[in-house]
Amino acid sequence: MDDTNGSGVDYFEQVVKAIGSKNGKRAVNWIAHELLGQLAAQEMKWTANIVPPLEMAELVKLVETKEITGTAGKTLLKHLTASDSQSRPTISSLLDKLNLRSLATDITSLCQDAIASLPKEAEAVRKGNERVVMRLVGQVMKLSGGTADAQKARSTLLELLGGTK
Repeated sequence: MDDTNGSGVDYFEQVVKAIGSKNGKRAVNWIAHELLGQLAAQEMKWTANIVPPLEMAELVKLVETKEITGTAGKTLLKHLTASDSQSRPTISSLLDKLNLRSLATDITSLCQDAIASLPKEAEAVRKGNERVVMRLVGQVMKLSGGTADAQKARSTLLELLGGTK
């Protein structure tokens, strides 16, 4: 393998170093499952140039810090692998262009809208069936276009409906 492509180990080490994490588990998951999965789906071979290590690290950091959801990260990665790294916009501008940033708005209003649109499910949760709360979380995600934090939505819904967290 030539130096422009680098080895997979070098790539991984650069990503982990850039995210500043001693635990490379997230980096491994994003590289092995998401990046390589995207490349396989597009029938592309891996090279370090497709998504440079610093870009991959930035993506992982954005998901880790919950600035974007995992789903948004996957969408972003799909766009990164489908375009030339030399001519594409920055990750920040892609996030804005694709409207992938996590919601800055109050999640409570989205949860209230979800409760109003699914009254039977809301009542089931009020009566103690907390497994149904995931249907409401799904509605919040739908209303937010996938940009809401699902864990925060779940806890907010349970709080609004009187369930446990």
